[in-house]
Amino acid sequence: MLILVENLPDTISEDEIRQLISRYDSSAGIKLIDNTTKIVCCSCLVSLTETSTVVANTIATRLDGLYWHGVQLSAHRLLFG
Repeated sequence: MLILVENLPDTISEDEIRQLISRYDSSAGIKLIDNTTKIVCCSCLVSLTETSTVVANTIATRLDGLYWHGVQLSAHRLLFG
């Protein structure tokens, strides 16, 4: 299952995102989307391995609207992927 996390600071590292996600699912795999245009803030795809739909929805709900590193995150579970 995939969760799209948007509005990340462009200075954030993959390790910092892993630490954030590991609060909810320590087995999550993370793939960052490269933001070369700098028009919008950085985004990442979080691939949740061996996670139920309920857990994935809960993680997305908890991340959505969370203030982290001075920005408000936006998170959505993707229906496909």
